[in-house]
Amino acid sequence: MFPAQPQNGVASQATAKPARTRKDDVEFKGFARRMIRAYGRRAAEGDPWVLGDLLSLQSEMNEAIADAVTAYKAAGLSWADIGQELGIDRVTAFKRYGGMVRQDQGQAS
Repeated sequence: MFPAQPQNGVASQATAKPARTRKDDVEFKGFARRMIRAYGRRAAEGDPWVLGDLLSLQSEMNEAIADAVTAYKAAGLSWADIGQELGIDRVTAFKRYGGMVRQDQGQAS
């Protein structure tokens, strides 16, 4: 799934993926943000169905985060590595995301 973990941490792993470039990630993230903001504008204009859609998107985002954290743990990354990627310390990373790791796919600690 992931290449072997380098000595200098997660950041260099992310750049080692051949199928994507950093530019692709930035463009995709920008697209997702624009879509979410458009939903927010629709909610502000009184569209009665948007709130449920936003909650559904939030649920999808939580699932995506759980999948990513599970994959990182299954690949052998430590909570310190994951925390570094998230800009938080290892204890905070574990407290916030440890419960999201799927026991059948990843490691719990």
